[in-house]
Amino acid sequence: MPETQKTEVKLQAGSFPHYLAEMLRKAQVQEGTFPAGQKIFMDGSAGTEAYFLLSGSVHILKRNDRGENNILDVLEPGSIFGEMALLDQSKRSATAQAATDCRVFVIPKTQVQQLVASVPQVAIWLLQVFSRRIRLANQKIAEMEKIQQLNHRIMLGQENERKRIARDIQEGPAQQFSDYIMRTDICQHLARRGDKGLSDELENLKDALTKGLSRIQNVICLLTPEALHQEGLCGILRRYVGRIQEDAGLTISFSCPSIGERDVDYAVQNTVFCLVQSALSNVQAFAQAKTVELEISVESGMLTLRVADDGNGFDIDKVAQGYYRSEMENYESMRDRVMLVGGQMRIQSHPGEGTLVEMTMPLKPTRQG
Repeated sequence: MPETQKTEVKLQAGSFPHYLAEMLRKAQVQEGTFPAGQKIFMDGSAGTEAYFLLSGSVHILKRNDRGENNILDVLEPGSIFGEMALLDQSKRSATAQAATDCRVFVIPKTQVQQLVASVPQVAIWLLQVFSRRIRLANQKIAEMEKIQQLNHRIMLGQENERKRIARDIQEGPAQQFSDYIMRTDICQHLARRGDKGLSDELENLKDALTKGLSRIQNVICLLTPEALHQEGLCGILRRYVGRIQEDAGLTISFSCPSIGERDVDYAVQNTVFCLVQSALSNVQAFAQAKTVELEISVESGMLTLRVADDGNGFDIDKVAQGYYRSEMENYESMRDRVMLVGGQMRIQSHPGEGTLVEMTMPLKPTRQG
């Protein structure tokens, strides 16, 4: 490749990329072509040149933890890429792949340095490119931090869910089985005495065991996804609401339209079911409510879950000051679940006036970016 010579190229009317392309042509920089799908350079390869895109488009790719390539940037004609090699980086930090058939100028590092010395506008152009790359990197870092925070809150939500399940088992089947052991002792005592009341006590124990088994089956069923397929969203929620009313002494009005598996994506149905569990758990733990209104509606491709109670309520303005910390952690976990399927959640509450939680999400989940 011929050595770049000093050239008097005047900046004409039009874009700077056009001017730079003309200047590179006059400097007799080598031109290359890449068919769609071909790698121009690979992540981890030696970085000894930069590229100026004349035509076509290029994807800048980065491999994630699952081995999948994510598109970090899409470059159009007039873009410089691979320019980080000019900062004496020995290894590429990303992969460049031709998205369509493209033509490029291949600019060795030494030649770029000569061009910068010859044409000051090139240095300005590269500074702009570097600045843009730094902004993009900062955006990606911010997005990664946001995802990390979301994952942390999901983990907290899962921990709260485990605590709720443990509480359900401890307050339900575990206590019942303690009672069964005591009744067994009574039966043994009656048997040793030859008491005629043994038959009645055994019958009572059998009834209690049957009810205990039913509660254990309910807990298991509510933990398994198959229950949604077997009973449908509204069916399993009716059973769950009935159990909460019986155990917690709440009066719950429940409204749910007929929802088929084809109408609402399974991921959304599962999310709604988990949200109902979390919302009612919050009511039992904090609200001291007597009645709850639970309503599900579907309209214009969106599903809305509305949970309103007549409990204590709270001052939303004081949330930022650290009040209601435990309660708000549960709500944050619920909000994260809603966001994961592309929905939104709002909370309305006042001290002594109860709380309204309204969650709206698409029937088919969408990614949040």
